[in-house]
Amino acid sequence: MKIRFRRPDWRDDIAVVAAVRERVGDHLELMVDCSQGWLIPWDTQAPWQFKVAIVVARALEELGVYWMEEPLHRGDIEGMAALGQATDLRIAGGEGNLEVYEFQNLIQRRCLDVLQPDVTWCGGISGLRLVAIMAQENHLVFTPHTWTIGIGLLVNVHLAAGLAGSPYVEFPYDPPGWSLERRDYPIAEAVDIDGEGSIVLSDAPGLGVELDEERLASTRVE
Repeated sequence: MKIRFRRPDWRDDIAVVAAVRERVGDHLELMVDCSQGWLIPWDTQAPWQFKVAIVVARALEELGVYWMEEPLHRGDIEGMAALGQATDLRIAGGEGNLEVYEFQNLIQRRCLDVLQPDVTWCGGISGLRLVAIMAQENHLVFTPHTWTIGIGLLVNVHLAAGLAGSPYVEFPYDPPGWSLERRDYPIAEAVDIDGEGSIVLSDAPGLGVELDEERLASTRVE
């Protein structure tokens, strides 16, 4: 399970992770998304500096967190490289990087242990495939960012399953705002997980996606 840091004080977020860890014990891998990689219009807080990120990383290490995602702004190459050297915690990121050369730079500088490109942003299937191959060649974890509609989710998961051997793939689900129905409105059947927490891919041609033509027609404006 991935827990997102969104509270004004990061200490409160760490307290949440600690409470979850106490409840689930070692029966569940926990990831943390620090949400510092973006500067978005409605975010009035500046991203963390290195001194905050390293304190958070050490606290999450003690809680046995699997990875720490986006702990610094995606452009802070020096900071991410230093953070990776200063902690044993896996550092994840890359969802906001758009070009393959950006991932080459992140890999060469040893900024990330977990690469998280998204097929909808990083050059389509060809771009995502290149990043997956680079992850394999450099012994890094590859698990694409999938926080998009069901079509993008399926494309990311197909490549992760067919090429990269990803240990985990995030399943975007955050009701009521991001329910299966709202997330997958363009397709006939929403993408869901089975009882084991896995996404079972279709063996239908291509990506196995069937569009909901009637619903799409109802949204058309002439």
